[in-house]
This record gives sequence, structure tokens and C-alpha cells, in this order.
Amino acid sequence: MEIFYWKDVQHKEVDFVVKDGDLVKDLIQACWDLSRPQTREREISALVRSMVLFKKDEGIVITGEYEGMESIDGRAIKFIPLWKWLLVPPE
Repeated sequence: MEIFYWKDVQHKEVDFVVKDGDLVKDLIQACWDLSRPQTREREISALVRSMVLFKKDEGIVITGEYEGMESIDGRAIKFIPLWKWLLVPPE
């Protein structure tokens, strides 16, 4: 496994792109607080853009406390608190 950072020409960025060879396994954003609408929009729009590019149906946002699941443009965004993400072994 290798971990990369992704950024497009519009400066949308994803914090972690987890690859196994040529296969993108996970796209992960890290954002402690998503309570500000502009922060939430920035983080999610970059993640969705990368999901389209890498043909992924699910992305992850690691948060301080928020937990949930949302569907955006037909793609699943999983919000996981950091403490819980650290306890769950990778698949």
C-alpha cells in the first residue's frame, strides 16, 4: 500500500489517496470541524471530484466528532470520528 496526496488544477485537494499498486482503494479527507458551511463545501466538493476522477463510489471524511453517512451526486460519503477510525482495522 502507498499513500498519496491529490490536487487538481482548480486547487481542490484530497488529503489521502490510498493505493494498492495501480488501484485506488480509499479517498480520505481529514477535517476536525465541519460546522462552517464553506469548510464543509470545500472538503466534500474536493472529495466528490476525486471520486469521479478515480471512479470510486465511496469516500471517507475523518472528523473530530461528527459521524454519519450522506449521498452526494450518487456517491456515499462516510463521516467517521478520528477515535473510531483509529480503532477500526483497515479492510
